[in-house]
Amino acid sequence: MLLASEVHHGKKPTQLLRSEPFIRYDHNSWSGKLIERYLRAVAIVPVERFELNAIESIALMVNQNLGVAIIPDSANLYKRDLKIIKLPLPEVSAPRRFGLVWSRKSARIRLVQAFREAAQMAYQSLNRQG
Repeated sequence: MLLASEVHHGKKPTQLLRSEPFIRYDHNSWSGKLIERYLRAVAIVPVERFELNAIESIALMVNQNLGVAIIPDSANLYKRDLKIIKLPLPEVSAPRRFGLVWSRKSARIRLVQAFREAAQMAYQSLNRQG
C-alpha cells in the first residue's frame, strides 16, 4: 500500500509516487525487494529522499509530510494519532507471506499449536477489519 499524509487525500497513488519525495523501505529487506519489483513493473522511478528499515519511523515521517512510502499493510499504524492515509496500489503486488516451522517432536508442541491458532485468529480478524 502507499502511505501518504492526509494533505494528499483524493490524489492517485501513481501521481504521488511520481511527484512526491519517496521514503524507501530498506531495499535489502525482503519487503523492500518486493517494493522495488513493483516499482519496476509499473515503470515508476520515484525521487528518493530517505531509506529506513522501520515501518513506524517511515509512518512518522509520512505524517510530517516528508514524503510518501510503499510499505506492507500494517494495522497498528492506524491506532495512533497519525494524519496519514493508506492508498491501495493500482497494480497487483506480491503478497507478504509468513510461515512457521516447528519440530513435531518438540516438548513444547502444545505451545507451538496455541501460538499457531492465535496467529491464525489474529490474521483472520485483521482481514475482516481491512
